[in-house]
Amino acid sequence: AFMYGGPGTGKTCISRYVTQALSEEVPVFISYVNCWETPSRFKILHSAAESVGLSLSVHRKGTPTDEILDLLKKAVNEKPLILILDEADRMESDLPLYDLLSLPNTSLILISNRENLLLGMDGRITSRMASSERIEFPPYTTQEILEILKDRIEWGLVPGVLKPSQALRIAEASDGDARIAIELLRITSENAENRDLETITDEIIYECISKAKQSRMQEKEQVLNDYQRIILEIVKNTKKINSRDLFEALNTEAENRNMNPVVDLSLIHISEPTRPLYISYAVFCL
Repeated sequence: AFMYGGPGTGKTCISRYVTQALSEEVPVFISYVNCWETPSRFKILHSAAESVGLSLSVHRKGTPTDEILDLLKKAVNEKPLILILDEADRMESDLPLYDLLSLPNTSLILISNRENLLLGMDGRITSRMASSERIEFPPYTTQEILEILKDRIEWGLVPGVLKPSQALRIAEASDGDARIAIELLRITSENAENRDLETITDEIIYECISKAKQSRMQEKEQVLNDYQRIILEIVKNTKKINSRDLFEALNTEAENRNMNPVVDLSLIHISEPTRPLYISYAVFCL
């Protein structure tokens, strides 16, 4: 299965919940790998090996990937494996997918923010994934966010400390991301408690929302590479620029900083040769 959608829309939560429920009904190995934290081929295979009880047989250093795959094949022949690859777009290469799709009795659940995750991957991978179940997770509506917050407000807060209008403001500020909504509820409550207030004020709500937006911006900027940071600087300074001029400005600034120019065709958008694919993500950080 391939699950895609924006952050905080329930992809990881539902995949782990369903696979855990399945494991309680039938004998099956369940493995979860966060590819943001574990991006390399070896580390992904090593995590899968640990989940099927091979931690004593596989050492982090010195065990060839072919040997890990052989051990995995023997293990899954006896008991099926369901492997969840979260943040799958952060894998360093598509080799782990080819390895895992070659295993018998193994099912993959790929999770990504990007719908076009498989675009450009090896044809042998895309052909095997062609029949996979594609499940889109759209952003939560404001009303759905309110439902998610409802029990937390009821059981976590003293009655009356948060007005319905304030809960609505938190839900609207989350932009459909349940994790942001829950975090905003937590920090506003803690903020009011630390100030010895009997209720959560509108001032605290707006203050925490502002800080949360700044924090999200910083988190997004931290994952940018050097070229994407240049793009972000250019867009911030010019406000309005077309893709061709942006591409030229990128290479000019890269040259000024003694960085290699962007010439790799794999970075070029298929339908618009002057626009690198990563421009859209850098601009998204704005």
